[in-house]
Amino acid sequence: MTLFVERDMSKKLVVVIPAMDESDTIGGVLAEVNRLQPDEVVVVVNGATDETADIAKDYGATVIEYEERLGNDVGRAVGAIHSIDADIYLFTDADIAIEAEHLLPFITDIEDGAGMTLNAIDWVARHPSPDEPCIDRYLSNIIQGRLDLGLENLLTIPHALSKKAIEEIGVESLANPQLATCIAIEKKVKIRVSNDIDVLSVNKTRTDHRKKLFEVMPEAYQRIHGDTLEAFQYLIDEYGPRLHFPTHRKRVVTKETLEDLRGQWQKHGTKGLAEVSFIVPISRHSTYLRHLLKALVKTHGEIIPIIYGNKTEKVVRVLEELNLPYFISSQIRDYGTAFRLGAEVATKNTLVFHEAAIPVDIEELLMMARRVMNKEADIALNDQSDFAGKLEGMNALHMANHFINITCKMNSFKTSALTISPFVMTNEALETIGKDSLYNLCIAHIRATQANLRMQQVVKIDYLRRINPVTLEKVFNPEKILGDILEGIDYWNQMNGFRGGFTDGKRNRAVFEGIPRYYKTTLPDPSDLLTEEEAFYWLEGEKETNEVVFVKKRTSFS
Repeated sequence: MTLFVERDMSKKLVVVIPAMDESDTIGGVLAEVNRLQPDEVVVVVNGATDETADIAKDYGATVIEYEERLGNDVGRAVGAIHSIDADIYLFTDADIAIEAEHLLPFITDIEDGAGMTLNAIDWVARHPSPDEPCIDRYLSNIIQGRLDLGLENLLTIPHALSKKAIEEIGVESLANPQLATCIAIEKKVKIRVSNDIDVLSVNKTRTDHRKKLFEVMPEAYQRIHGDTLEAFQYLIDEYGPRLHFPTHRKRVVTKETLEDLRGQWQKHGTKGLAEVSFIVPISRHSTYLRHLLKALVKTHGEIIPIIYGNKTEKVVRVLEELNLPYFISSQIRDYGTAFRLGAEVATKNTLVFHEAAIPVDIEELLMMARRVMNKEADIALNDQSDFAGKLEGMNALHMANHFINITCKMNSFKTSALTISPFVMTNEALETIGKDSLYNLCIAHIRATQANLRMQQVVKIDYLRRINPVTLEKVFNPEKILGDILEGIDYWNQMNGFRGGFTDGKRNRAVFEGIPRYYKTTLPDPSDLLTEEEAFYWLEGEKETNEVVFVKKRTSFS
């Protein structure tokens, strides 16, 4: 005898199940679903070569059949479109039979007022080696200010939505779970995590979950990463390249003033005998400054200090004690802008970029410089790969770096990128990526990978532990970092399409013709994409300031 599970029968419940060749499991799935006493069960059979459709009909399901595969997740949207007048939509898969008692919380939470109910796999965020889809999911929630959700989203079954939520997010967006979750958060749909069913350990291992020869990551992971880029592009199209994240960037000077500053430096700046230029932005947050500068003087390299921000009197005093000329500006607000100014005046072929707020030993900088000077690499990076671990508690900058490296197909670099100084490069490498790319170090990193410059991870400088936690957030402003990565994503997508050039799993987007509000029905035509230089646009229209001063003489302070 079938034991039904009690629920509010005044609410019309529709269960949507996409299926392909699932004849061995679909019966068990439907037996449990039917215990919920749904008003309708819609099974979207696509590309099946077995008896899946017949078995579903035997269990009383409404079967929608397609000869060809629809692609991942499209069936969920098709099933929801078929039943447009339900109160609650429960989505599950045809290959995992979940007991009705475990499905019920997703339904009752919708009955209690939630718009979307999710299944928790939060334990994955504590795994020491998270895969790329986990990074995608976690970062997308962080960017939208939903750290409380961790990595939970509609990619995991089972889940449920109210009729109102589906109307708000657009039913077609269900074909991309990352996009649908993103829109739901943006539309302020009430999201609740209703249960924690372990569906991962019982999920079938499919061929697209395995990495093939010469693949950087499996096809399924590529699809999910493309889904995330598509979701981010939706937000960017709605709210601009940085969304709500602020920028401190300005053009440091007009071209004419920059030429004047370059001339002053060539006449009065430190020349140095060694073929290394040390570009050192210094703010009031910099510590151990005297020790660092004395060590730099002993290298006999070219030292280019750039004081930025306010309350710089103590910094100036240290520089003038050592008789070092410097640039100073209260208008510069971040070290990327300071790097850009220093790069303009540097005269040596090996360029060391170091934000002075990060305490370093001189040997660490020289180790990186030697790797470049010996022509072993075009760019030497601060090796942050040890921070690629548990997502819970991971610094936003590390997670953003990991995401960008996945996007650039540089997965092995994990959390290392040009966004975390110190880094070293040849002058030729800088000319290749463009000096203006230093304004956004995420874009600088993307351009370096696109140019196939040889990058190596050289020294491991744990800036998280070296900097006082209060100072850390001021130097590495999380909101600025996230804004920079979104600009980088927009830059990448301008060249590679709204999915960043990643597969969409051969989804049949044409099935939604005439319906979509958000989900695009066609992939981009290559002729519509921009070249790397055409996409290099984000600086246009930003405010210029001439408030940068070159100081070559010692000043006395009272």
